[in-house]
Amino acid sequence: MSHSSDTDPSDARARELSRQRQEQMSRFFVAFAVVEGLLLAVSVIAIYVLELIDPELGVWVLIGIGVLGGTVLSTYILSTNRRNQRELDKPDLS
Repeated sequence: MSHSSDTDPSDARARELSRQRQEQMSRFFVAFAVVEGLLLAVSVIAIYVLELIDPELGVWVLIGIGVLGGTVLSTYILSTNRRNQRELDKPDLS
């Protein structure tokens, strides 16, 4: 019993697209984590070490950074999934 999907060009296209998107998402997640981590670290230092911001207000700053980061991450994931689906749904013109 042979598998026609092994030689199906649309299946190969889908696998290649998936691989490219995974690499792109991995790069984004690493960059996002670095930026978010630095932003949180600087905020914590400004709030609790340097005492530039009142700790009661600082907690809300940290929560705001977390909410903003979560929103950006969720938006990116949803838009990437939609774009990937559109790419897969496109007819192969080759």
